[in-house]
Amino acid sequence: MKKRMTKAEQRVLIAKDVIAQLKARRTIGGHGDYITWKNPVPIKEGAQVKDLFKDIPQCKVCAKGAALLAAVDRFNKLKITVWEADDQAKSYYKGSFLEKWFSLEQLGEIESAFEGWSKAENYTEFSYKHLPKQAANAGIRISMIMQNIIRNEGTFVPEQFIHRMMTKGYYARI
Repeated sequence: MKKRMTKAEQRVLIAKDVIAQLKARRTIGGHGDYITWKNPVPIKEGAQVKDLFKDIPQCKVCAKGAALLAAVDRFNKLKITVWEADDQAKSYYKGSFLEKWFSLEQLGEIESAFEGWSKAENYTEFSYKHLPKQAANAGIRISMIMQNIIRNEGTFVPEQFIHRMMTKGYYARI
């Protein structure tokens, strides 16, 4: 009998898949959009989101967008709904799908770490603006966030992420 995976184990798999997609250049990190691509593709209500991405060679993603693509690839349980279905699309957003694996707090922490936002009292404000080229590389930040999730057995620990960014010279307090 197969042992059912815990949510934490599933988050680790999602994180590993994100890193694999980055390495394969299936995804590239970027700001401002959840998931975007260059050329419009036809989409149809009720179709599997996984099928939408089969013919798109590369997507630009934020950290949560990368996690969504990896989760869809691995678990394939997401269909396009009425409000998402256009004749042609160049972007996709479905943040609530990730709540099957990540709490809203974790998703907020992941987004804050990726974008360089402060998070109330738990974060020191930080910025990537005046750092080496590597820090400006959104793909590196996505990879480091996912490595953090893997190291911490499925949980993103922002303080460890910030410490690691600082020791690699990718992070500065403002």
